Amino acid sequence: MIIVQMSIRDECTHRGEPTREINNAFQILWAEDTATPLKADAAVLHATKGLQEIIAGKEEQIQRLKHAAANIRPAVQQTSQAFSQIHASTNGVLVLAGLHFQQVQLLVRLAQLTCSNTGVAKLPLETHDLLSLVCHNFSASCHLNRMSSLVPEQGGDVVGTLDLASRLCLNRRTTRQFGAMLRRLGAIGTMLWVGMLNVITLEYATASECETLRRPNFPHCSPVKYYSHPEDGPVTVVLLNFKRSDNIRKIVDNMVNYNSVAEIIVVSNNPNSTFTYPNKKVIVLDMMAYEDDLGVAVRFKACLLAMNRHILIADDDLMVTEAGLSNLLTARYEHPWSIVGFWGRDYNHSNPDYAYVDTEPGHHDIALTKALLLDTCACRAFWEASHLMQDIAHEAAVTWNGEDIFMSLVSHKILGDSPYITPFQEGIDVHHLTEGTVGISSAQDHLPHRIKFVQTAVRRLNCF
Repeated sequence: MIIVQMSIRDECTHRGEPTREINNAFQILWAEDTATPLKADAAVLHATKGLQEIIAGKEEQIQRLKHAAANIRPAVQQTSQAFSQIHASTNGVLVLAGLHFQQVQLLVRLAQLTCSNTGVAKLPLETHDLLSLVCHNFSASCHLNRMSSLVPEQGGDVVGTLDLASRLCLNRRTTRQFGAMLRRLGAIGTMLWVGMLNVITLEYATASECETLRRPNFPHCSPVKYYSHPEDGPVTVVLLNFKRSDNIRKIVDNMVNYNSVAEIIVVSNNPNSTFTYPNKKVIVLDMMAYEDDLGVAVRFKACLLAMNRHILIADDDLMVTEAGLSNLLTARYEHPWSIVGFWGRDYNHSNPDYAYVDTEPGHHDIALTKALLLDTCACRAFWEASHLMQDIAHEAAVTWNGEDIFMSLVSHKILGDSPYITPFQEGIDVHHLTEGTVGISSAQDHLPHRIKFVQTAVRRLNCF
């Protein structure tokens, strides 16, 4: 079985075939072979919409994939039974498969159709070890603690396992090392292997899209322009639910109706301020356990799970209107090598000193995250270089206060242009909501910390 599995993996990755065809082919196989109501489910119809268009001219490769998969079809048929051991929740399935949310939504539906409504069996210990290895970078870091609660006896060094998972997901060749463990796991192993395949192909697609983003000498590299002019949407909105849940609800109530908004990710990292929102566009991530490690930079982690390239980061005291979002998208189209926002800052390049003044429209050193339109390439680059600022990031009263400074500098390095601040009209493009007393900028060390942060970041990134 493993030989057949690896042959499919080779077919999918080493031949460099386009990954969308591969993912969709497996979705078709899954739907055809599990003999469940999934075949007729709306989620599958949505996931396979436009398949014929996408794989035009690829019939031969798809046939080879189906032929190679024929010998493991019996194992694939058992995956519905394996789901009886998994909690039928978005977080549970995300931990299990480590897939992009487009795949996760499909798995969640399968879990809902196959899981029992009473009782949740705990995952076997060996599954915990494998899950740590196959999860996507973000999935592993966000959910390892939650996952361990499903395991009877947690074993091994969790921190070491997490670090290993982060490295493994960047190197698709290492999948050969898991053959023995996959054999022991049987049907669950087969299902997880399919999940690993999706993660590998997703990573490969992103790396191809961003060209040389993972260069070993980053961030001391020459600016490279990674992509063509962005299209007008769709957009993923990322919001942080800290202490203003009422504001978040108002923002989501409006944004779910925007034509250009396809997805809203609400990150929750405060145990006293939970948030739920039953809407197919809205995903709530519980990341309270990582408040000390990620702080306000948690939003850039959530960006790694966005289903769309264009991402709007917005504060919880600001309503970006549909007109305002259109304004930002237009600015991004006109300035494709810059992240764009409504508010910016500058500093003296000869002796960097953070300037706490609003800027005029145009290119500036820093774009604030009050309302910021960027893409997944910039978010990945942020975390590629984040180790350079870990010590300073944890000195502030709020961890990673200065994440907007670092994002601006990193994006300038990889895209080639400094952030662009576009003009806006209060009441038309944005509405300010009740602020209260929880703003980060109200902290006593806010300005001194940001001055030190920008000076250190400019030096360590070798900027300008």
